[in-house]
Amino acid sequence: MNIDAPLATAWPGDPERRARQLRSLIERSAPTIEHDRALPQELLAALFDAGLFKMLLPRSCGGEESDPVTFVTAVEEIAKADASTAWCLAQASGCSMAAAYIEPAVAQEIFAARDAVVAWGPVGPTVKATAVDGGYRVTGTWSYASGSRHAQWLGGHSPLVDCAWPEVTHEWARKNRASLRCISAN
Repeated sequence: MNIDAPLATAWPGDPERRARQLRSLIERSAPTIEHDRALPQELLAALFDAGLFKMLLPRSCGGEESDPVTFVTAVEEIAKADASTAWCLAQASGCSMAAAYIEPAVAQEIFAARDAVVAWGPVGPTVKATAVDGGYRVTGTWSYASGSRHAQWLGGHSPLVDCAWPEVTHEWARKNRASLRCISAN
């Protein structure tokens, strides 16, 4: 992906209205979603076109940076039509907030595309990260991540083993790290 690609433009109308406009499509898609355990391409395209996956993404990365009330109201509109769609949208939106905490060029590489989605699941039972020259070696198995079937990136929490970082004092930060892996070449 070209990190110099132009950022997304503003979407017309507020997120709640855009979500409401998709209600009939979401309702028609619900049986397929239930059967396939995935969001169909037609629905994904509509969600991407409406910018709904970018509601919590910082503006600096081409997102809408919606306030919490606006976000929850829009997700509630989606949930009225199908809870699974709302769940996937909310999970991916939460993941997009990570863009505010990583280097801008990296954030743009991950989140600039119209269809950028990161799926992030819980720590798996065999997961570990071991310090090696130049970074970490992450191994293990993650059982799931909501939205992984339509994500371009997967994130995984990885407990650090055999690593002492005296400058990091917060217990969780010392024992847990997140890793991202691109699963789609653009």
